Amino acid sequence: MKGKRPESTREEVHRYLCSRFNVPSILSEYGMTELLSQAYSWAGKISAPPAMKVVIRDINDPFDRVRVGQTGAINVMILPISIPVPLLKPRI
Repeated sequence: MKGKRPESTREEVHRYLCSRFNVPSILSEYGMTELLSQAYSWAGKISAPPAMKVVIRDINDPFDRVRVGQTGAINVMILPISIPVPLLKPRI
């Protein structure tokens, strides 16, 4: 971590977050991520935004997906999406 304070260990951060959010465990934590690339786990289920696509691929062939139950590498892709932005009129 940046700064002059002593750096916390992962276990210390997880204990702190568990106590602050009143949850039994922290599965993972990320920093500096964009909102559309975050997935969340709650009650054993994983929730991801519609723009996120996750595939499990063969370790040696990036174009070959593996079957359910097989070991593979995780590819997380953020798909291009269109977000409407209101047009702003200049103030006169």
